[in-house]
Amino acid sequence: MARRGRRSSRVTIPMAVVAGFVSPAKEIWDRRSNLTLVGDYLSRSFTGWDPITKSWNLANMRTGAFPVLGGFAVHMIANRLGLNRVLARNGVPFLRI
Repeated sequence: MARRGRRSSRVTIPMAVVAGFVSPAKEIWDRRSNLTLVGDYLSRSFTGWDPITKSWNLANMRTGAFPVLGGFAVHMIANRLGLNRVLARNGVPFLRI
């Protein structure tokens, strides 16, 4: 007899990953009037490279890459612990950690 695997037929939104993008999205929204400022912010916050001063600094990534990577890490840990499976079994629609 073949084993049935766990398979979700619904689209879900990983909330931890989305939460990681909140800080960069807010900063982009604040700079939306000038595309040069948006590009400088994206470069500085996701790679650490500041195109204005032409220098690299790890601390620049604290509002961009680090929250996003943290969200992915929380999501992966929740999957390994089975928390997302518990949410699915209890009928929580669309949302996962």
